Amino acid sequence: MVDSATELFARFGVSDTSLHTVAEHAGYSRGAFHSNFADKAELAEAVALSATSTIGPTLDALLSGPSPSSERLRDYIRGYLSFCAEHPVQTGALIAVVGFQSRFDTARFTSRMEESFRGLIGLFEDGQNRDEMRPFDPWFMAYVLRTTLDASAARIDAGTLPTSAEETINEVVDIFDLATRRETN
Repeated sequence: MVDSATELFARFGVSDTSLHTVAEHAGYSRGAFHSNFADKAELAEAVALSATSTIGPTLDALLSGPSPSSERLRDYIRGYLSFCAEHPVQTGALIAVVGFQSRFDTARFTSRMEESFRGLIGLFEDGQNRDEMRPFDPWFMAYVLRTTLDASAARIDAGTLPTSAEETINEVVDIFDLATRRETN
């Protein structure tokens, strides 16, 4: 059922996909849906967890590895946006779920955002402690980075980039490398 919802949410959005359509697309009755999920919000969360379980462990490992902070940041950005380019259905579904949660399931939305910031804040604090990154507010930089990544992912998913996905990825990497880099004389 989660795979069917992923496909339908990516194509039509969460709000415009009925539970009956998800069950029917999965080859089940509507009653089967309700024996697995309490409501659409619970199904949306299952779709989000399915998508993030594919890339999440890789991104977490990149953020907490022993490499210099600038290298981990570059690898994180490349890893996330490359995943988005290579997995458009999961990306589209995740974008749809985040949009749905931001309006109708704010507790899960807030939790998801805090979780996505946590590793980035840790990376930025580590980079500053190692004197590899300039002083800045780690929370705000995490917010700006996640906003940029999510907007870029949406453009990659929609096929509306003015450049190739690779050129966009390189540009985002360069922007945040310059934004966080400690200048040396």
